[in-house]
Amino acid sequence: MPPPPDSLVAALARAVTGRLGHALGPRLERRLDALLAEASDLVWTLDARGRITYASPAAGRLAGLDPAVMRGLPLASLLPAEHRQTFEQLLRHVVGGDAGDRWTCQVPSARGETFEFEFVIRDARHDAAVRGLVVTGRDVTERNVVAARLRFEALHDPLTGLPNRALLVERVNAALIAADGRRRQSFAVAYLDLDGFKAVNDVLGHSAGDTLLKLVADRIIQTLRIPEPGRPTGPIRGPRRGPPADTLARVGGDEFVALLHHVDHPAGALRAAERVQAALSDPFEIGGRDVHVAASVGVSIGPGAYTAADDMVRDADIAMYRAKRSGDGRVRLFDQPMHEAMAARLRLENDLRAAIERDQFTLHFQPIFPAGRRGVQGFEALVRWQHPERGLLTPDEFLASAEDTRLILPLGRWILREACRQLRRWLDAVPSLPANVLSVNLSALEILQPDAIASLQQVLADTGVPPRLLRLELTESLAVRDPDVAIAFCRAVRALGMSVGVDDFGAGHCSLSHLRRLGVDYVKVDRTLLDEAVQDAAARGILRATAMVAEALDLDVVFQGIERREHLVMVAGFPRSFLQGYLLSRPVPEVDTWRWLRTPPAGEEVQHGHR
Repeated sequence: MPPPPDSLVAALARAVTGRLGHALGPRLERRLDALLAEASDLVWTLDARGRITYASPAAGRLAGLDPAVMRGLPLASLLPAEHRQTFEQLLRHVVGGDAGDRWTCQVPSARGETFEFEFVIRDARHDAAVRGLVVTGRDVTERNVVAARLRFEALHDPLTGLPNRALLVERVNAALIAADGRRRQSFAVAYLDLDGFKAVNDVLGHSAGDTLLKLVADRIIQTLRIPEPGRPTGPIRGPRRGPPADTLARVGGDEFVALLHHVDHPAGALRAAERVQAALSDPFEIGGRDVHVAASVGVSIGPGAYTAADDMVRDADIAMYRAKRSGDGRVRLFDQPMHEAMAARLRLENDLRAAIERDQFTLHFQPIFPAGRRGVQGFEALVRWQHPERGLLTPDEFLASAEDTRLILPLGRWILREACRQLRRWLDAVPSLPANVLSVNLSALEILQPDAIASLQQVLADTGVPPRLLRLELTESLAVRDPDVAIAFCRAVRALGMSVGVDDFGAGHCSLSHLRRLGVDYVKVDRTLLDEAVQDAAARGILRATAMVAEALDLDVVFQGIERREHLVMVAGFPRSFLQGYLLSRPVPEVDTWRWLRTPPAGEEVQHGHR
């Protein structure tokens, strides 16, 4: 840190005057001028009324006057008009016995340049060598420019030049304070997340993604009439004065937040969000290609009961999350039920982390039956959570949260390892276990891990399970979204001696060409297709076509979700079909699997409904 502005020059003046032991005179002035000739600091001595009794050479150069000519002039007359009152007030305080103080102001030079100086005034009337006030000034122009640049860099996004989260929070807090002093003037925070941005990064590369983010920022700015980014930002001006204009900030990879002032009604904020969505619906041209993205937007309205900016931004984020879960291109206004739902979700996530650490999970097994015959073909391993307060929870109650938080990775590793341990126990007791006796479903995130195959091999080696007993299922959504990854995974799994299938077939857009390229052994038909087929002839046609195509491709078909007799009627007679569902058997704990394993298959038709 540089010394205070008066530390060098004033100390030098006191040393010289103290050594000579008499009041400032011509000879001492010349000595002092010689010592200060090259100093850049400004020095004046003043009488109690603020008139100059001495001016240093630097002070003369700044004003374009001979220092001797400045003697007798009020120092205030050399300052810009807007700073004279401040100086005179400080002068009165110092003369009245208060401690010295400092202030900063911009001072024009005789050559037309403007410099920013930090001034300090001290009372040296008690010093017999001075008998007056000492004012020193240091040029802090460059220091303040650097400080302004550092502040700008600390408070702005380097890619887009937009304010970052820290500056956004500062401005929302200022808006809360300002609203409190303006009869609760309403304003809004709109949290925007791009839908489809990851695909742009994955397909076109991160450079294209960065270009897209800048184009999106420009289009939002134009739509909401927000000032262009890039100007250095100073501190908020006054405790009850909000920022002068609306703000757009980038707060995450593909997340933007807009602070919108003077929102008279929530409908106004929703209309603004819809305008942004409409503007973003037009394609962006990047590298000669049209790129499409959409936006999910959540909105919170202030001031209401808000007292902190973080709470407003958090609630807008919660509303955005709800909008995204509802489907691409939605707008949602935050309400209390959303907060309660998010609080419950956070509690569930915390409980999930604890459950993984405390081994609170178990596996149940749902039998899979060959159509028209007794006995079982195998089982599907299904995880259950023995929650200490809520009891036994099914996957529908926690798997979505596990995937959102990536806890599906440690949980999935546990499921696979525990399933293989169970297989080993079955094999030790029943050496004649049929092939593909146990199915395990893998999440897309698990399959996308670079070490997915290596981890699978390690589990098989550790548990001693023959690969022929295990079959793995990947979701149809992965097969469509990341076909190359899915194809490589299927080939690697089959090379190890395991079977592989596509789960929830018919829920998405997995085509016949996908199935052929994947090289899977079976498909598991989504249960919603069965429900639709009960009421709709077209859906029944799709169901029949699926079975026929599977037969042509030499694939087995598992119809899951068999819960009604109508389901059985529809799938009766389909070749190479297997059945799974509550009508036949619910998932059962390990102890109940033995009766199925030790019952030899029979050729008679299954009598449904009593199992």
